Amino acid sequence: MAKSSDNRVNKRIAFISLLIAPLFFVLIAKLFYIQVIKHNELLARANDQNQRYVSIESKRGTIYDRNMREMAVSIKTESIYLNPRNVSDPRETVRKISKTIHTKPFKLSKSLKEYRSFVWVKRQVTPELIKKVKDLDVKGIGFVEEYKRFYPKRELGGHVIGFVGIDNKGLEGLEYFHNDRLRGKSMRVRIERDALGRNIYRDDAGLKVPFSGYDLILTIDEVIQYVAEKELKKQVSRTQAKGGAVVVMDPYSGDVLALAEMPAFNPNIFPSYNPGIWRNSVVSDGYEPGSTFKIIEATAALEEKMIKPGDMIFCENGEIEVGGVTIRDHEKYGWLTFNDVIQKSSNIGAIKISQKLGNELFYDYIKRFGFGDKTGIDLPGEFPGLIRHPKEWSKVSIGAISIGQEILATPIQLINAMSSIANGGVLMRPRILKALAYKGKIVQETKKEEIRRVMSSKTSMIMKGVLKNVVSEGTGRLAAVNGFSAAGKTGTAQKYDVKLKAYSKDRYLASFVGFVPVKDPKVAILVIIDEPKESFWGGEVAAPVFSRVAEQVFRYMMVPTEKDRLYVRYDDRVKERENEIAGSPEKRFFSDISSRILSSLSGYFGFHKKKVVLKLEKKEKSG
Repeated sequence: MAKSSDNRVNKRIAFISLLIAPLFFVLIAKLFYIQVIKHNELLARANDQNQRYVSIESKRGTIYDRNMREMAVSIKTESIYLNPRNVSDPRETVRKISKTIHTKPFKLSKSLKEYRSFVWVKRQVTPELIKKVKDLDVKGIGFVEEYKRFYPKRELGGHVIGFVGIDNKGLEGLEYFHNDRLRGKSMRVRIERDALGRNIYRDDAGLKVPFSGYDLILTIDEVIQYVAEKELKKQVSRTQAKGGAVVVMDPYSGDVLALAEMPAFNPNIFPSYNPGIWRNSVVSDGYEPGSTFKIIEATAALEEKMIKPGDMIFCENGEIEVGGVTIRDHEKYGWLTFNDVIQKSSNIGAIKISQKLGNELFYDYIKRFGFGDKTGIDLPGEFPGLIRHPKEWSKVSIGAISIGQEILATPIQLINAMSSIANGGVLMRPRILKALAYKGKIVQETKKEEIRRVMSSKTSMIMKGVLKNVVSEGTGRLAAVNGFSAAGKTGTAQKYDVKLKAYSKDRYLASFVGFVPVKDPKVAILVIIDEPKESFWGGEVAAPVFSRVAEQVFRYMMVPTEKDRLYVRYDDRVKERENEIAGSPEKRFFSDISSRILSSLSGYFGFHKKKVVLKLEKKEKSG
């Protein structure tokens, strides 16, 4: 009986076991599915609920002018975000926030539907607005500290500096070109959340401030930049021009001291401008330089000893035929010296000089001066210009190129070419970045770089004299600078009309490029006025800007006038003579007697000093 009872129990256990066994297999399979197959997905969902990663950007480097004045800085600010998972009433939340930050609600509503865990509401906002949003006490809202780019000088140097986007990435100018250096390094930081979805910043997380960006020290001088922009703006307004540019360069180092453009823009509010205005046309756009290009064939002919300043050139009474095309002068000139051809800017005289050179040699000098190649300046989008090889020239090309047509040059190329004449014959690489710094210490300097010697120092000296006459007696008289001798070349270029496939009769580009003082140039300056109304001659429209900029720059730099330097030289000679006779008792005796005589003849002495200075001045002018 007992045995029979045990058998029944065993059968029941076996039966129950058969029923339960599949459930165990299902449970094991489910656990395997959860722990192995769906592990990564479920872990990510869990982490998304209790923690999140935020990318923290480092502080972007500061941009300084050459005297360490701030031109672009980064300031701390806060950004607003929402966690949609924690928003209990999306419609009411959107309504409150949109009303507070003055934005359209439909955009925020759409974002809340599309994203599950993180939505930007508004980035880099003012402290006042942050306070207003915090006072709303809206569930699911959060705040992240970020850096915002700020340009304290507003429009000043905007085309050079450029700007950054909302993600701290450079989009134009130096901000774009040196973005990797300025930006530094970002880092991902884990932020844990509590059961209510609130952020918990752990003290033991070992957070470190990301490696901040390098600072840029520019060759730009804030004061010279201001002068250039001020005078350019005045002239563009006065002539009702389309725009313009002014570039100021140190001819010996290639340092760009100012780069001004009109129309200007404020990088702080760059989206409110037409994107075409952001473009730095001084390096990015090519134009036909017109008569300013005559310095190329003039220098080449002198360097090759094919011509002398006093040689006579017949200018065909104002009309010449080249390759079946008639080219006219602005005046009906007959015989002119080489000097007068440049001084009066004769087209026919320039053509005859180029014809002496021939196609190949003329082309070689154009390339030597850097046209057709990038200068290598630290600015984005540089255009190399355009000059065709002589094999592609037509019969009229040498005539057209002589007067600055059939060639595209950039303003930076033109002022660099003129600077090589000013500095004694060496083509320098234009420099706008002076040094890199980190936490106040210079870590890398940009050294000045010679590209090549273009002409001999003798040719440079002769060309200085030729270009000096352009200002003292020729087409550039309005470029004269009080107290200093100036040299340069005017340009009046007809703009090519692509639609008409011909040169426009009412659209011109007026320009002047030169340097001052002639003997020891401190600055080279290029002025371009685009499509001025009424008068369009470079000597009338651009040259006066050159004069005004140079005068103000020299006052700022405290450069003594040439007459002041002559007086200093005279006084130095007097002191040298006094030192010579002050060494012994005998010399001191005769010095005392001579000083008494000179004192009694003070009127004569004053006259004598003036006479000596005039002699020095005359000698200075003669060479």
